[in-house]
Amino acid sequence: MLSASYVLGAVGEIGSHSAPNTREPGLVLETPSCPWGWDMALGKEIKALAEEVEVQDGPNEDGEMFMRPGKLSDYFPKPYPNPEAARAANNGPLPPDLSYITRARHGGEDYVFSLLTGYCEPPTGVSLREGLYFNPYFPGQAIGMAPPIYDEVLEFDNAKHDHRKRMGLKMLMMMDLLFPLIYAMKRHKWSVLKSRKLAYRPPK
Repeated sequence: MLSASYVLGAVGEIGSHSAPNTREPGLVLETPSCPWGWDMALGKEIKALAEEVEVQDGPNEDGEMFMRPGKLSDYFPKPYPNPEAARAANNGPLPPDLSYITRARHGGEDYVFSLLTGYCEPPTGVSLREGLYFNPYFPGQAIGMAPPIYDEVLEFDNAKHDHRKRMGLKMLMMMDLLFPLIYAMKRHKWSVLKSRKLAYRPPK
């Protein structure tokens, strides 16, 4: 279903919880456990993502098929028109249906997340034939699917940092300018009290 795969797109923690052990010399096949917080907090966002996909439904009262916004209960749209086209695009293997992929794999979301982010260079002595990629989380460690997540995979209309980061940088620059001035004012204001001396003079 769409909800099973939109878990991956809705999670905002994909960078902070990536598995570093896939880059280490001793490659580990065990799927790391990630704290997924998408169940309740991102419900509206996941529904909005599902509605961006047009799904064929019907027939209607006139007996015609029609397109409608997707729901979380819909199956994933098939990216290929037939199995032959799917095999040709994936170097021979037929890709699985992703509607229930998190339920069909041991580890659930952890396995899918680790598979998508676990691509790395093969270790010394391991050679892969053309069209295969090394992934320590995939059975056999050689997968025909190209890495779906890589640098510059998304392009933004506005290439600047988001508003929050730009405001933070401006505040840091202002603090660098204001801090010496505030410190000098503080020293000047309290210098009278700090340098004042109290002396007891007994009466004559």
